[in-house]
Amino acid sequence: MFNLQTLPLNILITFFLCLIFYLSNTFKFRKILLLCLSNLFIFLVTQDIFINFYYFIFTVFIYLLLKFQKNFKFSLAWVFVFVLIIIYKFFSNDIFEDKSVFFILGFSFVSLKAIDLLIEISRERINKINLNYIDISNYLLFFPTIIQGPINRSIDFYNQYITNPKKKFQKFEFAWIIRFLHGIIKVLLFAPILFSYSLLNEEIIDVLINSKNYLIALTSACSTYLFIYMQFSGLSDIAIILSELVGIKSPENFNCPLKSKNPQEFWQRWHMSLTRFIQDHIFFNLAIVIKKKYKINNELTLINSIFVSFVLIGFWHGMATNWLIYGLYHAIGVYIFSTAKGNYLVAIFNLLPNFFKILLTNLFVSFSMFFIIPLSTLTQIIT
Repeated sequence: MFNLQTLPLNILITFFLCLIFYLSNTFKFRKILLLCLSNLFIFLVTQDIFINFYYFIFTVFIYLLLKFQKNFKFSLAWVFVFVLIIIYKFFSNDIFEDKSVFFILGFSFVSLKAIDLLIEISRERINKINLNYIDISNYLLFFPTIIQGPINRSIDFYNQYITNPKKKFQKFEFAWIIRFLHGIIKVLLFAPILFSYSLLNEEIIDVLINSKNYLIALTSACSTYLFIYMQFSGLSDIAIILSELVGIKSPENFNCPLKSKNPQEFWQRWHMSLTRFIQDHIFFNLAIVIKKKYKINNELTLINSIFVSFVLIGFWHGMATNWLIYGLYHAIGVYIFSTAKGNYLVAIFNLLPNFFKILLTNLFVSFSMFFIIPLSTLTQIIT
């Protein structure tokens, strides 16, 4: 995921393919062109035709599932896709690794989009009759956002892609250039500097294991947080602008998370396309089911919904114990600030000036960076 050596080339490939689509200015074959460019992108980035073949099988499966299942029930369909995610995460080891024998470019995002599509069709918010194989593949494999997101939602995508197929591209805006360059600076300038001091750098891990210096460890955790933010938000900026060139407005993914005043606000600003997906498809549905089936009070419903949602967020990053702890850690922080009424700890926290709220929130998030590394490594650092 964070291969700094190939990243500039990947950005360049994405830019030129988007530019080809933008300059083509043809609408008669735009769907076929988009699908061809998406597959070309996957091949150029991975240099592995097997990935293209895998996605062909996956998209055909989703298409046949939608076409031939008359009484469409999302429960079995999206659960099956969710099981595929679990299997993939189990064998691909970790979202921060690209050395796995079972690494499939972008599958984390593609599978979530498949789930979103299946759910929206089951709710009859999208008419499956209007979707052919090319339409489904273009949504799932949309190349500007396939690697790092944001997660395009099916309704928004098809409203732009199908409802107005003859709509001319938006005129090129100067603001696009500014934001694109802003993303480039974050990804290619600031991110590599921060990476060299982060917990993802093996040299830093060796230093921490040998020195047992907890101040350096905390500094490295903060660097890791800032690195991921610069890398991820920068790539989101680039993806959002390049999506515009293809005629699709992708959702915002970050809203100044460094300004967050508590953990709950942080998750409203951080990786927003993922948190909104979890909120819409997991959190609210789970809360309704728990309350109706088990007749429990609002607080217990909230606890269950928050913790299940964040455990899933943790496992989405990687099927390992450290990611489970990562999810539980953030669930505790969000739960505490979700039940502020009668909570004296929150009441005291809210009395602090905004500067200290922001500082403590960022330290809270930075501390969670210790859980994105394997527990065996963390144990070596601590003991």
